[in-house]
Amino acid sequence: MTAPLGPPVGYNLAASRAIRTATFDMPPGALLLFYTDGLVERRGEDLDERMERLRAAVRAAAPEAVCARVMATMVGTRPASDDIALVAVRRTR
Repeated sequence: MTAPLGPPVGYNLAASRAIRTATFDMPPGALLLFYTDGLVERRGEDLDERMERLRAAVRAAAPEAVCARVMATMVGTRPASDDIALVAVRRTR
């Protein structure tokens, strides 16, 4: 799926730009994963490799299990140098 790109949420709030939106169908059982850049960005590591690691860590499962697996894979026991937020949402109906 392709969606229009725009600036990150909260970027340059004083500017009076129109916010781009997209609508898509989310079939029952589909999972959406939202995360902040602190999950994937690491100083000295390739961002594309980190994104691929994230993609590989996501499996069809309960949202809680998905978050636990992603955090174990992407962060492990290393302290993060940036804040991390991670939310998984599954459509049930």
